[in-house]
Amino acid sequence: MSRKRKRRPDEWKRNVAKKDRHRPKGFPSMPTCVHGQNSIFKCKELSMQDVRKIHQHYYKDANLQSKKNFILQHVTVSSVQRN
Repeated sequence: MSRKRKRRPDEWKRNVAKKDRHRPKGFPSMPTCVHGQNSIFKCKELSMQDVRKIHQHYYKDANLQSKKNFILQHVTVSSVQRN
C-alpha cells in the first residue's frame, strides 16, 4: 500500500503565479510624462532616487494587503468639482 500524497500548496502553479505577480518585475525606470508643464501632476519633479524609494517601500513586503494599504496611505481622495 502506498501513502497518500501530502499537499504542498506553495508549489502549485496557481500559487506560484500569484507570488510572481506580487514580486518586483525588475529595477524601476523613470516614468514618462505626457502632461504639460502647467499640469496639476508633478511627474517632472520626481527624481530617480524618489522612484527607487517608492519602489522599495512598495515591494518590501510580498503581502498583497500591505501593498493595498501602502497605496491607500499615499493617495488623497477628492470629490469631483462640477459647475
